[in-house]
Amino acid sequence: MKWTIGRKMSLIGVMIFMALAIPASNAYLTNRAIQYASAQASVRNEQLELIKKLNAAHLNLMSSATDAIIAKSEGDIDTERMRSINANVKFFENNFKKLEEIADTGEEKQLVSTIRDVFPKLSEGIKTDLVKLIRESTAKLQEIKTNFIRTDARLYSEGEQIENDLAKLFAAVQREREEATYDATLRIQQIDLINKLMRLHSDMILSAKNAIIDKRNGKVNSRRAEVIRESVKFVMNNLDNLVDIVDTPYTKAEKEVAEHFCYMFPKLAKRIHSDLAELTENHPDEPELIQINDVLDMYSHRIADDLAKIFHFVRTGQSEATDLELLQNDKFTTINQMMRAHSELMITSMRALTYRNEGRITEERMEIIDRNVAFITENLDSLINMAATDDEDIAAQNTIVMFPKLARGIRSDLKQLIEESALEIKNIETDFIRMKHALDHYGSQTRDALVKMLVSVQRKQKHAAEASARQISRSTLLGFLTFFVTLALIVPVFFLIRRSIVIPLHRLKESSDRLAQGNLNQEIDIRQNDELGSLARSFEYMRNSVREKIIQLQVKQASLKKAEEKYRSIFENAVEGIFQTTPDGLFISANPAQARIMGYNSPDEVILSEFGLVTECHIRPGGNDEPFSGILCKTDQIIGFETQYRRRDRSMIWVSVTARTARDSDGSVLYYEGSMLDITERKEKEKAERAREAAEAVNRKIMESIRYAKMIQASLLPSPEKLKIYLPDSFFIWMPRDIVSGDILFTDSFEGGFVVAVIDCTGHGVPGAFMTMIASSGLRRIIRDEGCSDPGEILKRLNFFVKTSLHQDTEYALSDDGLDAAIVSIQSSENKKLTSEKLTTDNCLLTTGDCLMTFAGARLPLICIHNHKVTTIKGDRQSIGYKRSDLNFNFSNHTIMIEKGMCFYMFTDGFTDQLGENEERRFGSRRFRELLNENSRKPFDEQRNALLRAFNVYKGENERQDDVTVVGFGFDNK
Repeated sequence: MKWTIGRKMSLIGVMIFMALAIPASNAYLTNRAIQYASAQASVRNEQLELIKKLNAAHLNLMSSATDAIIAKSEGDIDTERMRSINANVKFFENNFKKLEEIADTGEEKQLVSTIRDVFPKLSEGIKTDLVKLIRESTAKLQEIKTNFIRTDARLYSEGEQIENDLAKLFAAVQREREEATYDATLRIQQIDLINKLMRLHSDMILSAKNAIIDKRNGKVNSRRAEVIRESVKFVMNNLDNLVDIVDTPYTKAEKEVAEHFCYMFPKLAKRIHSDLAELTENHPDEPELIQINDVLDMYSHRIADDLAKIFHFVRTGQSEATDLELLQNDKFTTINQMMRAHSELMITSMRALTYRNEGRITEERMEIIDRNVAFITENLDSLINMAATDDEDIAAQNTIVMFPKLARGIRSDLKQLIEESALEIKNIETDFIRMKHALDHYGSQTRDALVKMLVSVQRKQKHAAEASARQISRSTLLGFLTFFVTLALIVPVFFLIRRSIVIPLHRLKESSDRLAQGNLNQEIDIRQNDELGSLARSFEYMRNSVREKIIQLQVKQASLKKAEEKYRSIFENAVEGIFQTTPDGLFISANPAQARIMGYNSPDEVILSEFGLVTECHIRPGGNDEPFSGILCKTDQIIGFETQYRRRDRSMIWVSVTARTARDSDGSVLYYEGSMLDITERKEKEKAERAREAAEAVNRKIMESIRYAKMIQASLLPSPEKLKIYLPDSFFIWMPRDIVSGDILFTDSFEGGFVVAVIDCTGHGVPGAFMTMIASSGLRRIIRDEGCSDPGEILKRLNFFVKTSLHQDTEYALSDDGLDAAIVSIQSSENKKLTSEKLTTDNCLLTTGDCLMTFAGARLPLICIHNHKVTTIKGDRQSIGYKRSDLNFNFSNHTIMIEKGMCFYMFTDGFTDQLGENEERRFGSRRFRELLNENSRKPFDEQRNALLRAFNVYKGENERQDDVTVVGFGFDNK
């Protein structure tokens, strides 16, 4: 019989069926055993679950009872809590029968009997006895609480009445104390006034007598006359105050003394004035001097007596006021201490009520109560003396009557109530403790019985699980035996399948893989009489046929490879792009250089692209817009065709194309081929060179214009010679940051003097230069045409001129430019006419003490140095011309009388704002003032050199931050 693959597979199927049937029967028997064990376990789990629920219900029942005891102050068991108690009791009663069914041993039946006997006692104790106890205890506690509330209300009412009465007395005593203090203070002020009047009266009389003595010696001292006048003036000014001092409550005699003083003193003052005038203007003889002296003695003695009497009256009043003040202070202290003692007494009693659960009033609180009661009782009689009105007298009587009642209520009634209520609360707590012990006793018996039932059921469940495990173990052993029998049947089947099917198939696969890889020399060695043998013989025939065909192809490829290698090397490594396109411009082939020029990663992407050579070539130099394909069709050859080409990323480049046309025998175009070179860099260099030449031409014109503007701006500056005409001792520094400057120095003369101004306009360079032209024009118009020489007024008009010229006084102004300025006007103090003809270095009218200088500044200062003292005169904090500048602002003038040796300096912020080379910090105003002070005694030419040298050293290699302008001048500094 022939063993085909079908018969082999049938034999294998029979063996596999036998190997699976034996384990299946074992699995069925094992599953039956597991189902039985599972049913038993389910019953035990239900029993355990029931016991656990009963245990949980018992726990909830005991917890609710405990919570009810804890919350006994609520007066009754809460509805929700009572519902929980009833539900748990009912659950127990409903499940007694199930619990008896669970009990199948003598021990378990005894436990169920215990639960049935004990649980009714527990439920009855909770539902009846506990509810009754809570209600009775709540009624007793409510009664205790009512007694405390009643006592608290009575004590609070009596205490509040006493507190109000004490407050009335306190207010009265405080008012009388303030009045006494005011009277004492007033008397002290009156004594001070009388002392001063007595002292001035003595000084006046003494000065008058010394004036008589001075007259005998030749001349009256003017200082004595001044003392007399001041003394008389002070006394006359205080006569009315003196009358008020004795106006009330003193006697009529005391008032007559004050009126007599007010009557006598004006006469004395008048006599002293007339005698002093006599002594000053005339030359009285000795008898007249004696008569003047006698009259002064008469008036002075009377006035001194009056002042002494008045002093005695006031001194007596001051002593009485002091005694009254001390008395009122004692009353104030007593009533204040009584109020504090009453407050402490009430607070302590309230604390005793608050902490009544302690069962008694503590010794510390009782000591506080006794101490304050004793103090208030001791001082009750003094309250009558504090009452000044009928209401206050009634308040004092009420306090004397009510306080003993309050003290007795706190010390006796409150103490007794607290002790009795504490005893009653203790009895209630004892009843609850007894009730809790009874409930715990019944509850613990029930809980123990349930726990033992639970342990018994768990033990039975454990025995059942162990029996089930033994059954499963036996089934597992049988399963292992079945596995080994099955394995003994499967191994021969596996070797049969491997030998007759798997190994031949693996050999056939390896042979087909070698054939696919080109290995045609290995024979297929499978010698079987089945289907696999027939398939192997067919593969062997195919192998021989393919080998013969491959040998023929190898001979032809050898000749082609040599030609291809030569062409491929040139094609791949060429710098120029090499291409072939269809007549429509689509690429047939391209080398890597062509792909890079067109923006592709590989030649394959170029060939697959829809963009062609004809569609992406655009402009031909010289303005010829004829298409690339049209030119190539006409000439069949193009050399160095320069055009713009659009790359893959849509960017444009310049390329140089050399191409030819390939035609067939009929003259039709087959394809175009040629080379392409990227000339974008060369084209950009040519374009940049043309742009650079054009920019240099424009820049030359601009620089020529700026240099010419510099000449115009420089012509506006005063020459050093012209400045020397006005100011022989002077220098100025003008250093633009750029070619032209935003700073300017301005000088001009007017009838009677001349003006020097330093101006710092917005920015620097050309914009700043335009602003300087506007500022120069405005100053010249204001000074020459309008005849204004006042610096403050000049700045105000210049502010108006700049704002209106630039339309910055309107909301639609496009610019916001302005300037800061410092301006001085120098003119003769005697109004001499100073003209440029007279102001020469040999004949200058600007001499020391002969001229005044007026300065006004808009944010720029003027520095004055005299005798090495540096003074900075700051300008107003207001700029000129800006939108924010106030059109009506009045600039301040500072007038200076010129003295010999004075040096003045005006400057913009370019010098002080310069950053240093070694430290990124400004030169600074302080350093600049010190530099000016160090060089102020030198000639002004040397000062200029010193400033420039210091500036350049500090600046170093840094650029100037701003335009720099400094003007210095002085007077008679030689």
